[in-house]
Amino acid sequence: MIKLRSMNNIKYLVTLLLFLLPLLNFGQELVVVKGVVRSAGNKEPIADVQVSSTQAKSLALTDEKGAFTIELSSDEAILEVKKQGYNTIQYPLFKRKEVTIYLELSGGVRSSLTYHNAEGTALLENRTGVATALENRDMAFGYAGLDDALVGKFAGIQVQNKGGMPGEGSVINVHGLRSLVAENNPLIVVDGMPYFPDQEESMVINGFSKSMFAAVNRKDIEKVSFLRGAEAAAYGSMGSNGVLFIETSRATDLKTSIEFQTTEGITMFNKRMPVMEGAAFKNFIGDIGETEYNDPLELVEIFPFLKDDPDDNYKYIYNNETAWQDEIYTNAFSTENMLKVRGGDAVAKYALSVGMLTNKGVVENVDQSKYYVRLNSDITVTKRFSAFVTAGFNYGEQNLMEQGLVNETNPMLAAMQKS
Repeated sequence: MIKLRSMNNIKYLVTLLLFLLPLLNFGQELVVVKGVVRSAGNKEPIADVQVSSTQAKSLALTDEKGAFTIELSSDEAILEVKKQGYNTIQYPLFKRKEVTIYLELSGGVRSSLTYHNAEGTALLENRTGVATALENRDMAFGYAGLDDALVGKFAGIQVQNKGGMPGEGSVINVHGLRSLVAENNPLIVVDGMPYFPDQEESMVINGFSKSMFAAVNRKDIEKVSFLRGAEAAAYGSMGSNGVLFIETSRATDLKTSIEFQTTEGITMFNKRMPVMEGAAFKNFIGDIGETEYNDPLELVEIFPFLKDDPDDNYKYIYNNETAWQDEIYTNAFSTENMLKVRGGDAVAKYALSVGMLTNKGVVENVDQSKYYVRLNSDITVTKRFSAFVTAGFNYGEQNLMEQGLVNETNPMLAAMQKS
């Protein structure tokens, strides 16, 4: 017999009963729900995901295959699915007994669950510093260069187009310019090997410098990892501005596959700097000139196109209405074709790519041609020893224009001055 000696004891007993009621279920039959949790990006199963509900007897964790089983008091329950690094979601069952749930990565991370560092492939959830990864499928297929594909993809990386000429590329830095004398761009590592591009301005073509990724072809890239802080420490001072780790295509299975890719594009430059027509410009200069020069002959001597003499021998030089900007600008066509062959056996796997790129500029007679070959091979020597071989060849030709502030050599400035 239990003796209640005070109102406090009654309160404690009522609280205990309210706590035990959901657990007892009074003989209610539980609903068993089975499901699988996958990544929304690559559809791979996710392990150690917490699946819970207010109507569940206990929470459940997914196994290595992303599978879970949970007991519920109702088939109308709402599941809470959460894991660190992913967006937590509320998933209503609507009387379903088997479900597939997809989770999206949080924090702006792309669809890749792994990234590459100096030690090899690692899980993003185990990173110690700043590390994000961009898969090939997350980069637009039509980009001719990697610099265009990186715009807005990684937090902190700023990509600024240099001039727009084919093959010129962009200026890339991390969190802006931090030094006036040292390099501000991140270290580039291609398949484990540091790559130091030539960033010097050309001594022949005024204002031109080559793209940082001239030796790396956009369609050869499988993944790009961006490392900072502790993740980039293995590269020492060279990685102080971060590290862009580029992985190129490799064979993933033994069967032989042949893939052909083609990209066609057109660039149209329809904007023009507004200028006056010949008659309007004459009136404009004449009105201003009269406020400065009292003698009309002196004004005409300085601006000979103001002469109205129909018998002037040099009249043909002036009085023209040529739209010089239309003469230098044109529609630009580009094409890129690539053939990929992958395959191998238990000892060696290979990935061979051969391609050609033709990219024209929006200014007449400015274009770029590029031919490239890349071979990646993974060789298994013994169970404990393996090797990989990477070989690449690029050959390119460019017809360029001056971009400096010289009217006589820069066609865009010349078109404005001629007008």
